[in-house]
Amino acid sequence: MELVVRKADLLRELQLFQGIVERKNTIPILANVLIETDGDQVKLLATDLEVGLRSRCQASVSKKGSLTLPAKKLYEIIKALSDRSGGYYHPSPGMVYPALTYLEEIGYASVEAEGTRKRYTLTEAGRAHLDENRSVAETILAQLKWVGEKMGAMRNAFSSEADAGDAMSAKLRAARARVRAALIETRGASEEEQRRIAGILDRAADEIRRK
Repeated sequence: MELVVRKADLLRELQLFQGIVERKNTIPILANVLIETDGDQVKLLATDLEVGLRSRCQASVSKKGSLTLPAKKLYEIIKALSDRSGGYYHPSPGMVYPALTYLEEIGYASVEAEGTRKRYTLTEAGRAHLDENRSVAETILAQLKWVGEKMGAMRNAFSSEADAGDAMSAKLRAARARVRAALIETRGASEEEQRRIAGILDRAADEIRRK
């Protein structure tokens, strides 16, 4: 199963299920949420045998399928990575759990059942590999934070809240709105087109600073 879903949509739906999934050490499967594709949507289902909850959200599905995942752990992982990047990066369930399974298969992580939950722990081999590559891991996390900060700054720059504190003339506001609309229209452009647009913006920034 392969799909892309908006972080806000997935987190919203998973949060609804946190009060449904089984907390006691009785039936482990009840700690899971069933995720399955349905056309251009993803459906989620969980129950504690007394109350059932079914939900769905829009998704871009490239490969159909279904799977069950621990609802709480999935929610925690996606939220943690999303928070670290300022909401810019949000891994999908189809990426998180295959990665954990792979780490277990190559001996870098071990998994232990704790009631209805699974705890993944680095093995000695995993810790050694992390120590050898710690600078790479820290660079990736720093880059994730940097991207989140940049995206946050960009959102602020184009938000109406930023307008409220400016002393811009109506003409300058209109010009900025046109630039914003033009950039939105270029979403999905080829790399060559993006380079061309970046060149235009760089030259415009240089001209503005020259006064």
